[in-house]
Amino acid sequence: MKPFYCRKRKGSVMLFILGVALFLTGVIAVIMDYSVIEMKLRAPAVKEHSIRQDAYNGLYAAIAEIKEYLEIDGALHSPLQGWGELLTDGRAMLPKGSKIEAKAVDETAKLPLSSLKEEELEALFYEMGFSETDCNYIAQKFLDWTDSDDSARIDGAEKEDYDDDEAMPPNRAVRTLAELKYVKDLYPYFFLENGEPNEMYEKLASAASLENTGESVNFNTANELVLRAIYKMDEINFDTNIFDAIQGKTGGVSDGEYWLSSAADISSRGANPPLRYVGVDAKFLRIEVSARRGVLTYRITALCEVDGSSLSVKKIYEGFVR
Repeated sequence: MKPFYCRKRKGSVMLFILGVALFLTGVIAVIMDYSVIEMKLRAPAVKEHSIRQDAYNGLYAAIAEIKEYLEIDGALHSPLQGWGELLTDGRAMLPKGSKIEAKAVDETAKLPLSSLKEEELEALFYEMGFSETDCNYIAQKFLDWTDSDDSARIDGAEKEDYDDDEAMPPNRAVRTLAELKYVKDLYPYFFLENGEPNEMYEKLASAASLENTGESVNFNTANELVLRAIYKMDEINFDTNIFDAIQGKTGGVSDGEYWLSSAADISSRGANPPLRYVGVDAKFLRIEVSARRGVLTYRITALCEVDGSSLSVKKIYEGFVR
């Protein structure tokens, strides 16, 4: 029979081990609770990072697809070539449950707003529906907002014509059409009383580009307002045959190219072309990519410049669509 003190010592060891086990069980429980909470907090961030990566994968695939069209056709004339809706062949590999959409918009379809002279602005505003008096007034106010000098035109307005609590002319090209709110006296021409854009604002947005900094407009993608404005600039009667010429409904069409491949195609297809801004290919593209997973949508807009057979990204805007 073992001595009493041995049995007592063995019991103490067992109690110590049980105490340590209980302590460790409690620690493990706390750690697990913390881990669950941490995972719940991190999960949205991980998911958001993942969907952003999906969007960029889509952008890279879209750019690669457009470059293929450039290499094959030598130029981006019309979305009819196939580059309007992108990634329809499933080339962008995404995780299960994700969806991606991509399209290319031709900014060269619009007039280069930053390059328009006073009489050209007046022609555009006239075709939008403003009176001749208003056309001159709006053009002068707009140009004094953007030009580099501080000399006011007759109906214009420079810094000394603005109140102290008003935004001052930045003397640079506008970065957003929303700046028209702050140009002296132009608010009622382009905005409703509640601050929302009106019909004239929408017309201007459809006809003038902040991204097209070139010297041409792609007639293949230009809308009627843009074409009418260009004819007006040249003081030439608008030729409605231009639409049939652009679409290849008149004259000769080869290899199924129902678009203009050269400026000479306009005349050869029976239309009278204007003298300025005549172009037949895209020089500036806006590539829009949207990645969706569940209720989350992430959008990337890349502004690209086309130079020959090369495509370079100039700006990128990105973020979640709320």
